[in-house]
Amino acid sequence: MNQLRIRMAEELRLRNYREVTAKEYLYAVARYARYFMKSPDELGKDDVRKYLLHLADERKLSFSSINTACCALRFFYRHVMEFIRRFLQHVLPDGFVRMRYYGFMANRNRSANIELCRKLIGASRYHEPNCVGVATAESEKRVICPKCGGQMINVREIIGVYRIRRRGRAP
Repeated sequence: MNQLRIRMAEELRLRNYREVTAKEYLYAVARYARYFMKSPDELGKDDVRKYLLHLADERKLSFSSINTACCALRFFYRHVMEFIRRFLQHVLPDGFVRMRYYGFMANRNRSANIELCRKLIGASRYHEPNCVGVATAESEKRVICPKCGGQMINVREIIGVYRIRRRGRAP
């Protein structure tokens, strides 16, 4: 719980919460953990519901106190636990960049590994697939594909009639 408490205090500071609010949130999460005698990361949605019902029915707290506890638990699970869960799953929040990539197709050795694979399976370096595309209207001769360098064959000429709509007016 101590590491989670430190992490929550840091998140509260990063989000510029007032010091009084931060203390209340930390206290509410500590009471929640003490009620179940477990760390909050081991508890789930049903436990939150039971705890809030306990505050309302058994302790007879006011709505504002229950709301503070609810907001503190929501903050804890959304910001503290969600970041840890995403980090462990390698799903990073917006704005974060993955800094490492290990494995067969890592950027540093990707070219060498692909060449080695081609050599091992006996494949040629350049594969020229039969690209089928649309030639220009002026020329009926074959055109070179910009992607693979192969020749494109004119299959069909597409002529479209488009109606331009103006925004804000009915058609």
